[in-house]
Amino acid sequence: MDISIVVVAYNEERNIAECLDSLLQQQYSKGRYEIVVVDGCSKDRTAEIVESYAAAHEIIRLIQNPGRTIPSNRNVGIRNSQYLYIAFTDADCICPPDWLEKLTDGYVQCVNEGINVGAVGGGNISDNQFGSVSVAIGIAFDTPFSSLGTQQTRIWKTRKEVESLATLNVLYKKSIFDEVTYFDERKRFSATDWVLNYHIRKHGYKLYYIPGVTILHKMRTTLSSFVKQMYRYGIGRGIVIRNDPGTITWRYVLPLVFLLLMVLSVPLYAISGSPIWLIPLLYFPFILIVSAFLCMRNRSVRLFPLVFIIFLIIHFVYSWGECVGLARGK
Repeated sequence: MDISIVVVAYNEERNIAECLDSLLQQQYSKGRYEIVVVDGCSKDRTAEIVESYAAAHEIIRLIQNPGRTIPSNRNVGIRNSQYLYIAFTDADCICPPDWLEKLTDGYVQCVNEGINVGAVGGGNISDNQFGSVSVAIGIAFDTPFSSLGTQQTRIWKTRKEVESLATLNVLYKKSIFDEVTYFDERKRFSATDWVLNYHIRKHGYKLYYIPGVTILHKMRTTLSSFVKQMYRYGIGRGIVIRNDPGTITWRYVLPLVFLLLMVLSVPLYAISGSPIWLIPLLYFPFILIVSAFLCMRNRSVRLFPLVFIIFLIIHFVYSWGECVGLARGK
């Protein structure tokens, strides 16, 4: 199984070297692999750093993409890859030496069991070396209270069939893009990976989470950058719901219901006088308890205030972004 690893990057001079170092250290026994870095015309030293690596390692190639958006970068990477399998990761990720080996093991196992597998992937975690905010984000995300039971950001111990796989840790057969579809370049926000995987599943393929295939992800290191990320994610989801009604599930309606209840609870209580309208406000003590429990479980009690704030950002900012995305339409 020869594999093309596609790495998308934009202004990643602080991260790209560590990412490439981890990919060069892959202990892969099932074939050859190459590293295709697609740079969205960065304004920093990203391209210069990649070029220096490419000069020293013939398996690395740099492609400049004026299209610049993430889905465009991924499509350029696919079309310029030379091997029959495509693995994706991001420039702000560090992959363990057995990453490719475990991904292919999981893929081959599914095939040998007669599963019509479309893709396999794994989870992503943060680390103390990336700062307190990044670790707090990882703690909050590895729960059903932020992921709503999806694979995104979760770490599971068993193989599971899932709705989607994050494109920072995933393996596809290249031919599936020509057969089904590529990443939708009209969508400049998030959720393009989810839409791609939705169409792959519609064609009868299955997606599987493979345990033990976990990469280090440099999640956002400041609260302000995380707010912007959640807002963009929400907008992307709202646009997808508006333009692809078939993708609607209860998971993506729930943020809208949540925000509506939060906005209306106090006015409705003031009008009616019925305390039933204050029930949604129990959310706040509930999330406080959840945050405290998670921090104790992860032996990170000092992060309790941060984890609580992270939950508020995930729920309120993402929900508001989804409303904005719905309003924007196409």
